[in-house]
Amino acid sequence: MRGQSRLIAAVVAAVVVGAAAVAFGVALLLGDIVQLRSTATATLRTGDYLSATINFERAVIDAETGLRGYVITGERQFSRD
Repeated sequence: MRGQSRLIAAVVAAVVVGAAAVAFGVALLLGDIVQLRSTATATLRTGDYLSATINFERAVIDAETGLRGYVITGERQFSRD
């Protein structure tokens, strides 16, 4: 009888320790998910900023190329009037 109650106590202790380990793992996982989500949001915002910067740079390069073409050839097709 004593052996059986020891076995039951050991099983209960193992289940409690296992449940605590699983709960700790889930807490770590949820914390990482929240951190990754905020990092992803920041990255998306940065991506929007970079896209706007790239589009602006393209416009500047187009204007410079057009001006250079007009200066070299004297043809109005290169100017953006």
